Amino acid sequence: MPTVLPLLVLPAASAHGPGATATAGSAPNLRDYDLYRAGVSGGKDTWAALVLLRDAAAAVGTLDRLWTDHADLGLAERPA
Repeated sequence: MPTVLPLLVLPAASAHGPGATATAGSAPNLRDYDLYRAGVSGGKDTWAALVLLRDAAAAVGTLDRLWTDHADLGLAERPA
């Protein structure tokens, strides 16, 4: 079973402290994961986050581990 990067967003005032991540450092070590999956909604904030993840993965030579997903919610997403 591959190790998947847990994309966890912690609020700034979380119990883990300001700027905390789900890993030991200030940012995840991308080499520790076999796969990164990012949900893409098509919004500008999604694309900004995806660009940051893409750049971070490329910087450590793991860009081939980045996958994206989009769930089409049909009419719930685009009412008639």
